Amino acid sequence: NYPNPAADQTTIRFALRESGTVSLKFYNTAGDLVLESSVDAVAGTANEHLVDTSRLAAGVYFCQLETDSGDRKHCSIAILK
Repeated sequence: NYPNPAADQTTIRFALRESGTVSLKFYNTAGDLVLESSVDAVAGTANEHLVDTSRLAAGVYFCQLETDSGDRKHCSIAILK
């Protein structure tokens, strides 16, 4: 993801083996789900999803991308205000 650290938005970049819907979830360090979105993605390309982080407090967050088939990828991001 970039930029990292971020302030008001960050872009999550990912690639898939199969086209489909990807769910994106952000968790705080306490494990609470604080942001959720989904995006339709295409296999074999660099997919990008712009995420509005302006409502998140400053801190570290963990993100999880999950495909329709159950594949998961994780990342972390620091939010600065």
